Amino acid sequence: MKNLACLLALLLAGCNTSPTPRGQATPVHPNKIVAGDLLASSGERTIPVVFTRDQGLSGGGGSVSLKIDGRPVAKFAVAETLTVYLAAGNHIFGAVALEALNPVGESGEMIVKGEPNRFRISILPGYFTVNFKVSRTAY
Repeated sequence: MKNLACLLALLLAGCNTSPTPRGQATPVHPNKIVAGDLLASSGERTIPVVFTRDQGLSGGGGSVSLKIDGRPVAKFAVAETLTVYLAAGNHIFGAVALEALNPVGESGEMIVKGEPNRFRISILPGYFTVNFKVSRTAY
């Protein structure tokens, strides 16, 4: 019984995530980026916006797709980061793993020039699905 309790504790600890410190995140691999045009400033898209996936085994460690305004942008592994350039104003950010089986976690965010625009991709606890959210962060 004691061994079962220890195993369960280890499994649950493996599911925990925490923000990835800025210096520890690695860039998303270029072959996982599908919206390469967002990687450089252009026209009204002049504001850098940073997305970083949590460290830990969120979602079993599989990739998570980031969407901006419904458009697929990139697939993130654990503790990866990506900077894109967006126009000021409201945007909808979404994150999902295995889209056919799980809902897209979306949030509406205001992007403002001159303010920190850093976002964290993290997991929400769920019983039968893996739900991710994108939220502002200081990390």
